[in-house]
Amino acid sequence: TPVSSPASVACSWVSLLWSSGLAIVAIAWPRVTLSPGRTWKSTMPAAIAYIGAVAFVIAASWYILAVKSVTVAREPEFSAGLSEEEKLRIFFRWVVSTLPQERLYTSIAIVGFLCLAATVIPLRSSISRGSSAALVGAFAVSTGSTLWIVGNVVQLGAHRAVGVMVTHPAGSLRNASDLFFTADLIDDA
Repeated sequence: TPVSSPASVACSWVSLLWSSGLAIVAIAWPRVTLSPGRTWKSTMPAAIAYIGAVAFVIAASWYILAVKSVTVAREPEFSAGLSEEEKLRIFFRWVVSTLPQERLYTSIAIVGFLCLAATVIPLRSSISRGSSAALVGAFAVSTGSTLWIVGNVVQLGAHRAVGVMVTHPAGSLRNASDLFFTADLIDDA
């Protein structure tokens, strides 16, 4: 049946129901209903995976909206007569206005990566017990998720520091520019 509103879509995607000892995971598409033989313990990885998938979709959608200047102001363009100092001031005023959006979609993506890391361990054990390839794959996914989270938390911290430096009267735009460039370069590596 078609869903009538965004609120009902959101509710149907992540609602976990517990009734008469039977865990039911309700998903809009595809609809997943557990058989009576399934238990809460066996459905928890699936529920975490669905929550992670929804988090990734929301984070990616919000990121696209921010990059396309739907949820934030468009990146400034500079005229030829402006000094380097004025260009930096205008640019960093714009950067500071984008930081709340960056924190939002990165935090939602962190939830997705945490769910990915939490899902891969039980999945590994259920796919192939004792397989070294499954163990290496699960370790690689968990390590990659952890590294991505750490790198982006560091980048968010650096961008917060840049925001404070730019808005503080004694802050140096040159130093803020150097920190901003370095943080982005390290995160991209």
